Amino acid sequence: MNLRKILKRLSYPYYDLTLPLNGPGDYRYECAMKRSVFKQTRGCVAGGTFKGMKYGDEALGSAWFPKLLGIYEHEIEPWITSSLGATYKTIINVGSAEGYYAVGFARSVPDGRVFAFDIDVDCQVATRALGRMNGIEGNLEVGGLCDPVLLNSLIGPRTLVICDIEGGELDLLDPALAPNLSSCDLIVEVHDGEVLGGRIEAALIERFKATHRLEFKMARVHSYDPSVGGVEVPCKWRDHVAREWRELGIRWIRMTAKGD
Repeated sequence: MNLRKILKRLSYPYYDLTLPLNGPGDYRYECAMKRSVFKQTRGCVAGGTFKGMKYGDEALGSAWFPKLLGIYEHEIEPWITSSLGATYKTIINVGSAEGYYAVGFARSVPDGRVFAFDIDVDCQVATRALGRMNGIEGNLEVGGLCDPVLLNSLIGPRTLVICDIEGGELDLLDPALAPNLSSCDLIVEVHDGEVLGGRIEAALIERFKATHRLEFKMARVHSYDPSVGGVEVPCKWRDHVAREWRELGIRWIRMTAKGD
């Protein structure tokens, strides 16, 4: 990663960060804040489970500030942290975006196999680039569509599946189609929304309740605490940089195979 080039790309006209915030649409202020955070962190995740991971200046399909600050999906960080100590041999990240989780796990579990899947070609390119940036490209396999047959073939002893595919989890995570799901652990972001009214979560509970222990977390609004990573953020911006722009009420399920 060439920090000087990235900072130059982020060198928007100066804007005083002490002035009142004019709303999320204030592009100049947003850019100045982004440059400040990137410069302070030198392009590395500042805190949390993946502290020290080199990271780019763009997130795909999610919020950039929380990832670089190390507070992304803060609600499930204890699950992610404990997973690093669980001696998984295979990690399968379906819906990998630019590779935050996939590369984070590949750095932290150097003896494991990490698979990253995303149907967006730009995400595949970005994940490979992030892997190269962190020197773990040899420990990372990147692909496009992951269907139940492929998923089933990749699951072996001590496998963790991390899934965030905007509702596609209903079709993918079905032990009737991928029987090996019954013996692996999963962390799933469930995308029911108001239209489906809990149908996906109910289906997953029914499919896995006999074989797995189920735990639930709900997305919530939180603010950035500078003590997490030591990055100075003006008070008026601490709520903004922690925001992940996901629908409130979104839930995650951790499913741990009872045989573990």
